[in-house]
Amino acid sequence: MNKIFFAVLILAVFLTAKPALAKTSDSLWAAIIKFAQEIIPGGEGAMSQPMEEEKFDEDFVDPRELQQVLREIKDLKKELNRLAKQAGKTAGREAILADVNALLGQVSGFESNINSGTNVQEAIQEFREAEIWQDLNKIRAKIEIPKQKSQWEKEIKKLEKILNQKKFQNLGLELSGVKTKLEENRAGLAKIQEFYNAGEFEEAMEEFNSLREDFNPVDVGNILQRTQELTNRLKTIKNAEVKNKVKEIYQEVIDNFNQGEYRVAWELMNESWQDIMNLVSKASSVGKKQGYSKEGFLQMSNKLEQQVKGKAEEKRAIIQERREEKQEVKEKIEPAPLAPQPTQ
Repeated sequence: MNKIFFAVLILAVFLTAKPALAKTSDSLWAAIIKFAQEIIPGGEGAMSQPMEEEKFDEDFVDPRELQQVLREIKDLKKELNRLAKQAGKTAGREAILADVNALLGQVSGFESNINSGTNVQEAIQEFREAEIWQDLNKIRAKIEIPKQKSQWEKEIKKLEKILNQKKFQNLGLELSGVKTKLEENRAGLAKIQEFYNAGEFEEAMEEFNSLREDFNPVDVGNILQRTQELTNRLKTIKNAEVKNKVKEIYQEVIDNFNQGEYRVAWELMNESWQDIMNLVSKASSVGKKQGYSKEGFLQMSNKLEQQVKGKAEEKRAIIQERREEKQEVKEKIEPAPLAPQPTQ
């Protein structure tokens, strides 16, 4: 260490004095540099060699990533076991259980490799690339589509019975559009069955989701029944102006229904039903002793009417936005038809 200090000191003195020693021979400078290289460990090579780049452990795995992967594996096992129980009396149960057991074995293999502590990063990558959830979703579709399809067919039949009842014929609701929708649903269900029979389970589920997007037989049936209930309740209100005010509020539900916006109509009715029923109860007391005054009732009903209209606009805007997004995705997937070439 003393030698190094001494060498550095000599170099510092000579470097400081170099302008004054400009005439000093080159041989003297060479001797000084050689002396410093001999004293300093490693010499010139140590001073000239660049520092080695810091090396990182390629096998390092973030503990949080490891925990996340193990949670995903746990969820996969849980869902696969649930599907095995749900298979029940589903047609082709043996084949479904075989698929479930095969995936369980695959998942357990990934889990064992990851927990081994060797090449963990590589094991995690292999698990990711396997995309087990896609295979699991196919199994789920095999089980759920037949059950959901059967239930949907039952709901269609129930709605048809309601449509044929006389008490639902004169409520101001356009029922021909509903009947058209039911026919479209039947055609859609037939298409779903075709996809299912061909083993195209993802396409079958997409078709089913599209079918249920804007129309639900249960919801439509509820609209018919509640509209009929409201009509009967309004018969007990004697004041025509008060009665018409309640009708005006509910008209927003009827208008959306008649325009084919069945989901908007149902959500609007469902969210506003309790307020409308409370308004009907108060309407019955207008003009009676200790009842509501007509002015107070109209003020309250005007406020509710604005709320219902505001909700209707918001819901229509949201649904329209979804439809446009869906159409954009469809246009990106499906190539545009080629324009006919002019004959020469």
